[in-house]
Amino acid sequence: GLRVLEAGFNVLFADLDAIILKSPEPLLRDGDIIGERIWGRPLSVVKKWGAAICTGFYFIRSTPQTISIFRRTHFLIAEKRKRQKKWQASDQWAINHAVDDQVVEWEKEEIMKPITDSTTKFHDNTSHVGFTKLHRSKFVVLPHVYVARSCPILKYGTTKPPADDKSEMKKWTIWQFLLRTSYVLHCFPPDAMPCPKLKHGEKGCDKSIIMGSAVHIHGEVVFDKRQGLWFMADDWETSIAKPSTRDFFLWLRSQHNGLRPGQSPPDKS
Repeated sequence: GLRVLEAGFNVLFADLDAIILKSPEPLLRDGDIIGERIWGRPLSVVKKWGAAICTGFYFIRSTPQTISIFRRTHFLIAEKRKRQKKWQASDQWAINHAVDDQVVEWEKEEIMKPITDSTTKFHDNTSHVGFTKLHRSKFVVLPHVYVARSCPILKYGTTKPPADDKSEMKKWTIWQFLLRTSYVLHCFPPDAMPCPKLKHGEKGCDKSIIMGSAVHIHGEVVFDKRQGLWFMADDWETSIAKPSTRDFFLWLRSQHNGLRPGQSPPDKS
């Protein structure tokens, strides 16, 4: 991303598992560094700000100030690698720390509310906005409801739960709201950790790769199909081995299964 910024282009980065439901352009109009909200890592930044930005979905406007900040991310990664030879480089760790190093002055005095606050997770549509003091840039942490990372896991999939199952009805209602409201769904799926019986970072699971591991990819596919977020035709893997066209985007359009968000493929059993 740094070379693209230096060439004068803005950067919008999205993980492959970040499913764009509608154009995110309205989210990107006002701000120099704009990112999805997360409550995981880096822990020191989350403790300080209340949350951090997830680099599974973020936008950087090309300015002299943001270029300087992103050069800092490269420096931080290089320095940490010198100290920890086996460290798996994390852009999320580096970007959050690089912004924090700039000293953020927030518009609101209170820190962002925790993940346990359901209103913040699923209803509040206000961004948390600050300005970096050293290389002056507008920093925007998007509301979780617009780019959702923590999503309800539906017991009945895309089928509406029985009315007497109050817990599942609540999840269903939240999910339907997210499908209508979110610009991007970047849900972390269940059963997607490489060490199911251990927390990531514990001894025995401290060097495992999460994102991109076979376990994680499988968990993503199962989750997407169950919750109505799978849009690829059944034979897409065969088709990509022998594509009918060299135009990737034309090929991709040809592989759409015709479903809309919230719909599941028909049961062929």
